[in-house]
Amino acid sequence: MRLYFRVFSFLPFLLIVWQMSSAEEIIRQGRNRFATHKTELNEKISENRRIRIQSVESLRGKLYITSADVDRAHLEYKKLLRTSEKAEALNYAELIQVTFRDTPSGLELLFQTLNPSPWSRTDNSATVEGEISLPPDSHIEIDAKYFDIIIEGPFKTVSNTRSFGRLDVSGITEKVELTTSHGNITVKNIRGVISIETESAGIRAENIRPLGKPAYFSNDNGDIIISWCEGGLDIHSSYGKIRVDKATLSGGRINIEGNYTPIRLTLDNMDSSVISVTNVNEDIDINVSRPLSASVNLQVDADSEIHVEGIFVKPVAVEPRRVKFVTGSGDSQISVKISGIGDITLKGGQ
Repeated sequence: MRLYFRVFSFLPFLLIVWQMSSAEEIIRQGRNRFATHKTELNEKISENRRIRIQSVESLRGKLYITSADVDRAHLEYKKLLRTSEKAEALNYAELIQVTFRDTPSGLELLFQTLNPSPWSRTDNSATVEGEISLPPDSHIEIDAKYFDIIIEGPFKTVSNTRSFGRLDVSGITEKVELTTSHGNITVKNIRGVISIETESAGIRAENIRPLGKPAYFSNDNGDIIISWCEGGLDIHSSYGKIRVDKATLSGGRINIEGNYTPIRLTLDNMDSSVISVTNVNEDIDINVSRPLSASVNLQVDADSEIHVEGIFVKPVAVEPRRVKFVTGSGDSQISVKISGIGDITLKGGQ
């Protein structure tokens, strides 16, 4: 009797697999390329507006997440298969399952297949490409290592576990926490708590407004490019370049630490704030568009130079490798230091 029960306990699962397999249809899109028709899924999203998107590591994909005035999650997706045989492509497609699951902590969107998969470590591949629309007050969590994710808000929060895909995120109003490796990150029109980390890739940020604490950016062996920032920054980079343009700071702090990293900082306005910039074996250029009012300390090592232009200064200390002065009423503080070889240039708007 126990064996009888176990056999028939698998029947619902087998029926689901049979239904999915029989409904799967693929079309040839080119040499060694196949695709399924689009599939649609709908699921009511929980009152806490939390959705977790999760994929197994053996599956790659691209997912567009857009905001819509709805109370449900609506997904359209297709499977893209690369193999020389249509029968094998059909087998790949049948092994990929995309489902919603309601949990006490919120809605889950699951991309599942065998791990490892039949296409792992071969020239073949299977990916999922889709678009999901969510309510504008959603909180989005992503755990999909090999997915490219494009998010167009407004949404409240976005976070992910470390991934290897590209992230492009805009229109977030409360918190953004993103981490990749070898995957470019682009953020735009963001406010709230901001934390962005990658390595061997690039970071670009535009029109950001950190709230509560400075926005955190970290990159190893890649560039950090920021434009139109209103608020504090905490930036760390090695073997790339740092560019911050059109920054506005009022009563906050900008901290930049570079290592073999050319640094350029352009300030539109600075009021009663603190700026600290350090670097190793590369130049630092700081440009202030408006008249500067600050206590300034600039320091270099041997074989390096300090240039100050367009600023009325009241010298406090002038040494071979260090210059300290006050300009205006000295409301803010600027400290710049280079270890090794590198020049400091500070330009003001008089």
